[in-house]
Amino acid sequence: MNEILEQFKQTLIQSWNTTDKARLDDYKKYCEEHKGEKFDDRWSKYKVDAGTHYERTHDLTKHEIFMIAYGFAWAKEENEKAAERFVKTLEERIKGVVGEIQSITTYSTENGGGWQVIGTTGKANVIQIYAGGYNIQRLHIRNLIKKVK
Repeated sequence: MNEILEQFKQTLIQSWNTTDKARLDDYKKYCEEHKGEKFDDRWSKYKVDAGTHYERTHDLTKHEIFMIAYGFAWAKEENEKAAERFVKTLEERIKGVVGEIQSITTYSTENGGGWQVIGTTGKANVIQIYAGGYNIQRLHIRNLIKKVK
């Protein structure tokens, strides 16, 4: 794998791990602060504990629920696997446009950044678009590959 793609993969892993650790710490803090309390549950007629209340009121993703159940080590392993798949898919998409990758250089502008890729059959710009918002599960990155003539 190209050095720049490897750095990108490591950045994804680090970002996802940081987010997961913060969520897990927030969950643990909430559970500790509300230890022994029972909460009304809008999904059932029964009262629930702090952990269940946190999960339901914070709209946790499947990944976050599994992380709480299986621990941070599980989340780190899943993040590494997901980043590996993401970057391999990106690399294959780039190869489909430029052939075998010979070099990748990073660039940035006031509107964002990306990579300039030179391959055996051509050149391309890979433009990275970062997405976020209240309903995004985790850092979401779109890579647009534009062939350069």
